[in-house]
Amino acid sequence: MGTYKFALKMLKTDLKQTVLYLLFVIFSVATLFIGYAMMDDNNYTSLRGTTSQLCQVLLFGLTILLLFMVFFANSYFITSKTKELAIAELNGVCSTKLIGLLSFQTFLLGIVGSIIGILLGLISLPVVSVVMYKLLGAQQNIYSTTSDSILITFIIVMLIMCPYIIGGDYGYLFHKEIKDLIYGQRQLYTPHAKKITIPEIENIKKLFPFLEKSKSETPHKTKSITPNNIISILLYFLPITVLFLNSKNFYGLMVFYLLFSVIGIHKLLTAFFPDKILSLKKNVFAGDEIKLISLSNLHYSLRKMNFLIVTLAISTVSLVFIIGSYGESYQVKVMGIFVYICAIVSLGISILYKFMIEASYRKHIFMQLQLLGYHTKQIKKIIKQELILLYGVAIIIPLVHIVIYLAKFINLGIITLQLSLMLLSTFIIIFIIMIPISYFVYKKSVL
Repeated sequence: MGTYKFALKMLKTDLKQTVLYLLFVIFSVATLFIGYAMMDDNNYTSLRGTTSQLCQVLLFGLTILLLFMVFFANSYFITSKTKELAIAELNGVCSTKLIGLLSFQTFLLGIVGSIIGILLGLISLPVVSVVMYKLLGAQQNIYSTTSDSILITFIIVMLIMCPYIIGGDYGYLFHKEIKDLIYGQRQLYTPHAKKITIPEIENIKKLFPFLEKSKSETPHKTKSITPNNIISILLYFLPITVLFLNSKNFYGLMVFYLLFSVIGIHKLLTAFFPDKILSLKKNVFAGDEIKLISLSNLHYSLRKMNFLIVTLAISTVSLVFIIGSYGESYQVKVMGIFVYICAIVSLGISILYKFMIEASYRKHIFMQLQLLGYHTKQIKKIIKQELILLYGVAIIIPLVHIVIYLAKFINLGIITLQLSLMLLSTFIIIFIIMIPISYFVYKKSVL
């Protein structure tokens, strides 16, 4: 009982993070339940052949995406508790008991999240069905649900999601030394550690390099356009050639385009944008301390959010292609649009969740800036600029490809202008809503 009491105490220690993680699980479970309830409806059980298989593939893809997003959220959730785990190990608690402790927490949150998520899904299902069919102009009955969809959702959470998360926690815990667990938060949110005598001042210097005095008065110009960056730009804009292809070649080359899009987007985020940020810091905004801090934070955040932005771009582009290419059946369109909206919302919430967790650990950094003479108005400006730049990158990178494919589908006459605008506006509106929410959470956490 001591282990279980300690597990519950850990959940209560930071109630805010526990509630945030639980809300993420609830959203994922509710989304899964609605999706499987749709497939369990007569409108889909009567489908045969390729149409039925495509709907199942779409739902399977959504399931995998949500599993990844929950695992991503859990990685931040468990990292916030590394000090408690280290203290437990120092007090003689063996690693096996710690794994049992984490497993108990995971299954407890999984059970609570499943119950609330399924109830939320039951309430939301009629609304989702009415909205989806109304947007497509189809006259169908409201989705009904059976015990099968409830059972499938619960099985996925308890037999796939929870063991998957526990496996990740197990690997994390057994590959970390006690000292790494104690300083895990600092190592997660700051650059490579060095031997220092005054941690607070040195951390500021590492996070904001412009505070260190330059050895030379004239800054050296940094080249932001290198051969590697040129290649990344060419790969990123390669899909624009689909506008000049006929429909037969276009469909055959889709996998080719997606592959090179992934490479191009990844290189943009890991090479082009970081080099461009460093170039702006040294050559354009060398005397603007506010912009320098914002760009430094953006440089760090882009590296941490590389996976999320790439996943967002590829998932949205792939779904737009499926909706446009295989949308002869209204069932495929409905399922495709549902998965498209859920994918964008889940990835948007993942970005928001990252800000919520990370902001609480940046509080001491902004406190140090205040000690250096930065007032509240300047700190708010830093936060606002960082968020606008970060969401600008997150929105524009997928948006360019989405516009290209939608334009091609409209040109081929396989998708209507109204549906294209709906898909486009859905993507933009969701992320525009995320900006003020992220700003409010970020500001409230650090001030």
